[in-house]
Amino acid sequence: MVRLIIGILLGLWGLPVLVFSIQNLIGSLSETEPQVAGMFFFVTGLPALVMLLGAFLLIRSYLKNPSKPAHPVQSRLSTPDSQNTSGQYCTKCGIGLAADVVFCPNCGQKITP
Repeated sequence: MVRLIIGILLGLWGLPVLVFSIQNLIGSLSETEPQVAGMFFFVTGLPALVMLLGAFLLIRSYLKNPSKPAHPVQSRLSTPDSQNTSGQYCTKCGIGLAADVVFCPNCGQKITP
């Protein structure tokens, strides 16, 4: 969640700085001041592009892998549930398993027959 908030804040700060930089760059070039135009690009335009790239990467990384709440811990001595007809239990977490499962639905452990 922190990545998302920081990404949004970077984007909200970087976009106006980029617009400001582009306006001053165009204004300086129209007044035939190439040195001033270069200064606006390197001092404000380039950092604004870096901020927008950072914002994009932070938001994308959050959307690909959002924080998920932890699963509640189940007792290793849990009784078989109504779906468990095989009498199998996961060797990693101890949850009762249905007869046709390949992976534990609780922890993801591969079930071997």
